[in-house]
Amino acid sequence: MVMIDTRRFIDVDDTVDSLGCSDEDIYCKGILREAPIVDAVEVVRCEDCIHSKLLKDTNLIKENPWRYYRSDCRICGCHDLIGDEFIIVDDDFFCKYGKRKETKGARD
Repeated sequence: MVMIDTRRFIDVDDTVDSLGCSDEDIYCKGILREAPIVDAVEVVRCEDCIHSKLLKDTNLIKENPWRYYRSDCRICGCHDLIGDEFIIVDDDFFCKYGKRKETKGARD
């Protein structure tokens, strides 16, 4: 049997602030505030990154060796990571240089 990690990451301060003031809520607030802290960061997947583009949306599609790739291949343009070269990546790939595209209704 395979065990699946079902941990969920929450904003404890927002969760605690949304609770009322009953005795049970005060007890829950204490448990939440004492919960173990996980060393985690939010990542930006290449699909949502300002540095990545589909090959068909670039001028590279006409050049060697890029013209041999499918036009819907995603190209990473994080030059701090890879120098002056572009690389092909999956939509769900991510790196530490990713920056989220601005979208309507995005959270600050």
